Amino acid sequence: MLANEGDHAAAIRIIESIISGLIDLPRANRDKERQYAPLLLSLSSFLIHTGEYDRALEACELGAEYSAIRKHGQLNPEFELNKAYALHGLNRLDECRASLQHAYFGNMLLRESEKAKEIITRARVCFGIEFDLYGANKLNFEHQPKIPSNRGSPVICNSFGTMIGISRTKLNLSLEQLSRGICNKTTLMRIEQNEVQGSIFTLETIMQRLGRDMNLYNNYFLSKEDFIAIQLRDEINVQFDKRDFENAKIILDVLETMKAFLLHNVNVQFVKMAKALLFASNHTEPHPEFLNMLVDALKLTCPDFNECDIEEYYLTFNEIALINQYAAYFGDTGDPSRASKIYGQLYRNVVGKYNDEVEAARVYSIVMFNYSMSLGREGRYDEALSVINEAENFERNRGRLIELPGFAFNKAYVLFMLNKGIDSTPYYAMAYYGTSMFSQFGQEDYLSIIRATVENHLGHVFY
Repeated sequence: MLANEGDHAAAIRIIESIISGLIDLPRANRDKERQYAPLLLSLSSFLIHTGEYDRALEACELGAEYSAIRKHGQLNPEFELNKAYALHGLNRLDECRASLQHAYFGNMLLRESEKAKEIITRARVCFGIEFDLYGANKLNFEHQPKIPSNRGSPVICNSFGTMIGISRTKLNLSLEQLSRGICNKTTLMRIEQNEVQGSIFTLETIMQRLGRDMNLYNNYFLSKEDFIAIQLRDEINVQFDKRDFENAKIILDVLETMKAFLLHNVNVQFVKMAKALLFASNHTEPHPEFLNMLVDALKLTCPDFNECDIEEYYLTFNEIALINQYAAYFGDTGDPSRASKIYGQLYRNVVGKYNDEVEAARVYSIVMFNYSMSLGREGRYDEALSVINEAENFERNRGRLIELPGFAFNKAYVLFMLNKGIDSTPYYAMAYYGTSMFSQFGQEDYLSIIRATVENHLGHVFY
C-alpha cells in the first residue's frame, strides 16, 4: 500500500525489517522458503524506484540465488528484469542484454507468453536493445496457470503414530516391509501404538516410503546434535547440486564425526552415497567401483534389491537417488536399453507410490530427465517426447522453472534427430538461456554441452 501511494522509502524500511527477522532462520525453514525470495523481489523493485541501484542489484542477486535453491526458479525471470533496470541505472549498459534474454526465455519456458512479449517491448523502448529470439516468438504457447500440488488424501486421526499405522494398512504393507532397513519391526509397532516417538531419521524415511511429507503431520523437536546433522546433510546436498565437490567433502567429513548420526542405517546409507558421488567426480569415465559403491549403499535398506522389480518397492529418497545413479551408469557405459528399463520402472514407482506431489517433485524431474535422455539414446524418439511433455507440464504447472531448461534441451535434441532442425532451434535457445540463468548453481559444464551440441547440429553460436 505504501509503495502504491509513492512512499517507497517507508515500504523499504518495512520489508527490510521483515527480512532481518527471516535471515537467521535455518536454510531449510519453510517460512523462509515461502517468503524470502518474494520479499527480496519487492525490495529490489522499491530500491530501483528510489534510485538505489547498487542495493537493488544486490537484492536481485541474493533473491535470484534463493529463488533458484528454494523456490525452484519461478521468480528468476522477474529478478533478471529488475537486474537489467539496476544495471541500466548504474550505466552498465553492456550487461543488460544477458539479463533481458534470461527474463525473456525464462518466461517462455514457463509459458508466460504475454510477459515474454512485454520483455521484448521493454528491451526495445527502455533499453534500446534487441536480441535474436531464435523463433521462440513463433511458438504458439497457451498460458498455463500454476496449480497447487496435490498433497494426497489426508488421514484423520488423533496421533502421528496412528496416522503411520493407518497409512501402512491402506498400502497393504506389513510392519516388516515398511521398517526394512530403517528400524526393527518392533520399534515401528511401538511408534504406531504411540509408545515411543522414534528418531527423526527413522520417521522421515518411514514417511518417505509412505509417500507423505512428515512436516504436514508432526512437529518434531530436535536435539541440538540432530538439528546440526540435518543442516549438514542438507548443505551437502546443496553443494552436490552446485557441483562443488570440494566443499561437499569438507562438510561430509564433519558429518562423519557425529556418532549419533551414524547410529541409523539410513544415515550410513547417505554417507556411503555421498562418498560414491565424490568417487565418481574424480573419474572422467564411468568406473565399475562406482556401481559397487551404489549397490553397497542401496542394500543397507533394500537388501533384496532386484532391478527387474523396482515398481514393487516402496522407496525412500536415498533409494531413489541410488537407483537413478545405478541406471545412469548403464546409460553412460553404452547400455541405454537397460538404463531405460530401470528408469521406466523408477518413474512408475514415483508416480504410483508418492501421492503427495510435493514429495514426488523432490525426485521426479531427475528421473524424468534421465528417462527421456535414455529413450533418446535408444532412438525411441516418440516415447522420449511423451515423457518430456509430461515432465514439462508437471514442472511448469507448479512453477518449477529450474528444471525446464533440461527438458527443453532433450526436446530440441529429439526434434533434431527427427529431422526437424528448424523446430528444434527455439528449444535449444530456451535450454541455453534458461541454463545460463542458473549457471552459478553448477550448470557451467552443462552449458558447454548445450553450446557444443547447438554448434554441431545447427551451426549457431549463442551469446
